[in-house]
Amino acid sequence: WFERACSLMPSDVGVMIGSSRAAMALGNVKIALEHARKAYRLAPNNVEVLTGLGDVFAHKGKLEKAIQIYDRALRVSEEDRDVQLARSKLLLRLNRTEEAVADLRALTEAESEFEGAWAALSEAYSSTGDNDAALEAASHAAKLVPRNVEYQLLLGRKFKEAGQLDQALNVLTKTSSLAPVDARIARELGDVHKARRQDTQALDAYLHAITLDPKEAAAYKKAGLILKVLKSYGQAADMFEKVVSINPLDPDALHQLAAVRALQLVHGGLEEQAMAL
Repeated sequence: WFERACSLMPSDVGVMIGSSRAAMALGNVKIALEHARKAYRLAPNNVEVLTGLGDVFAHKGKLEKAIQIYDRALRVSEEDRDVQLARSKLLLRLNRTEEAVADLRALTEAESEFEGAWAALSEAYSSTGDNDAALEAASHAAKLVPRNVEYQLLLGRKFKEAGQLDQALNVLTKTSSLAPVDARIARELGDVHKARRQDTQALDAYLHAITLDPKEAAAYKKAGLILKVLKSYGQAADMFEKVVSINPLDPDALHQLAAVRALQLVHGGLEEQAMAL
């Protein structure tokens, strides 16, 4: 539809940048960049156009170029909070953590009800190792939008990272009722149970995550590690084989698969000797 609209309205900046965003959402980065550049030629000082072009470069991994474009957008509209947030997230990806923290703190001071900024600040603090500050920022985001799954999931994760496992379990259990088919929540619940040394409950959570998303390699690996601890070596091997089928070059999964296969052979041989006696 956007391609047709662009051909009918080649001078419409809104249509052009909308087409760019649609193409990027569909994974066609080449078309996304082409249309974003066309929009830029039409309106080089349009904030939406500059943001869209920056987003494409960020998606392509050209982070410094994207920041330069976001900076141009901010020269046009200095207080555009969405551009400020996008820029800060790129700073984090570039490991310019102190700069990102400073910018996000300024943004949350200016826009105290901007939940996206609080969530990004939480991740920025985590990058510095300040788990308490990360938890506080995540709490702000979650309180502002209490039924937002992403922010509740973030809060549960930050409780876990801060060592507050009971609170993490409480938040994630409530969040699972908001999104019962979200495999990420089940996996996070598994991590909390594992941290609480509740291996059986952790395994149940990981298996539930696998049921919700059969292509989730991380859940298979985590389940395999629990099964290895429980000495269910055959089942553990099945889990690591699943990981390898999804990510054939995962070195840890290959190592774990070899280890549990060896343990399976050893323990199988011991069982045969016991039966012979």
